[in-house]
Amino acid sequence: MYTKEKEEERALIFPCSKIDLIIFGGWEVPSSVSVRTSPTDGIQAKLKLERVAGAVYNGYLHRVYSACITLLQENYKKTFSLLEIYKTMTGNSGAKLTKSIIEAILDALAVLASTKISVDASKDYQEKGAKKATFSGVLLEAEGVKGPILELKSHSNPLLRFGRAPLFEYTSLKKQVQRIPLDVICDPSNKNKESFIISTLILTRIYALRSGRINSVLNLDKIFKKLEPKEHERQKRRTRNTIKTILKHYKNKHFIYSFTEKTGKNNKIIGYKLTLEPPLKVLKKEVNLTDKRIIHLYTEKGISVPPNRNKCPPKSE
Repeated sequence: MYTKEKEEERALIFPCSKIDLIIFGGWEVPSSVSVRTSPTDGIQAKLKLERVAGAVYNGYLHRVYSACITLLQENYKKTFSLLEIYKTMTGNSGAKLTKSIIEAILDALAVLASTKISVDASKDYQEKGAKKATFSGVLLEAEGVKGPILELKSHSNPLLRFGRAPLFEYTSLKKQVQRIPLDVICDPSNKNKESFIISTLILTRIYALRSGRINSVLNLDKIFKKLEPKEHERQKRRTRNTIKTILKHYKNKHFIYSFTEKTGKNNKIIGYKLTLEPPLKVLKKEVNLTDKRIIHLYTEKGISVPPNRNKCPPKSE
C-alpha cells in the first residue's frame, strides 16, 4: 500500500521510442519494416508487427500500456487490480471506476495481449559484442485472474496478471523512456478516451522536442486527424479547450516553461509554440526552489542555485 508521501514520488513510465510511436500512433506500415532507431545515426532495427484486426491503436492504448508497465516496474508482484491501473493512468489516487471505464481498459488489455511484435536490434548491439538481440512476443503478457480478460467486464474491480513486455525491454535498453510525475499526469481535463489521446500526443511531442528532433509547434490539425478526420467545428473547439487546459496544467507544474498561440490566415489558431525551459536570463533570476524540476534546470545549465527559496518564479509574458 502506498503512503501519501510515496504517492507523491511516483511517476508514470512513458515509453517513447520510434517503434512505440509507430505502433501506438497507428502508422500504416508493412508487417516487416526497418526503423531508424536514432535521429543522430543510421542504426536500424527490424520490426515485425502483427496487429489485431479491427483494433484501434492510439494514445489511449498507449496510456493503458504505460500504466501497466509502471506498475510492473515499481512492484515485485505481478497481479494488479483494474483500479490500480486506472489510478496510474490518471495520476489520481482518488480515481473511481465506472462500467464504461472497466470495459475500455479491458478492451485495451486484450489488444495489448494479442498484438505480436518482434524487434531485431542486432545492429544496435554489435558494438557491445552481441551477435543477436531480438525482443519478441506480445506487447504485454496479460491475463485475467478469474477468467479471460474480455469476460471480466461484469466485475467491479477485476484482477489482472502481467508477464513480459518485450517492446519495453527494448525501449528501456535504448533509454527512450520518460518518467512523468503523477502530479503532472493528473491534469484537470475530462478523463475520457479523447483527453487521454490528446495528452499522450502532447507528451510524445514534448519528448521529441526535448530530444531535439522536431520544431516546437504543436500542430492542431495533426491532433484533429488523430481524433476524428472529419471533426466538425464544435468538436474542434472542445479539443482546443482540452489542449489548452492540459498545457496550462503542465506549465503550472513546471513541466514546460510556457506556450503561446500560433496563428495562420485570418488570425486563426493553428497550433501552440512550446517552450520547455526558461531562457538563460530567467534562469539567472531567483526562483522557487521547492520544485526539484526547477533545481534540475539550474544544475543542467551550470548555474549556481540562489540562496532565497521563498520567491515565486517570474511570470512569463
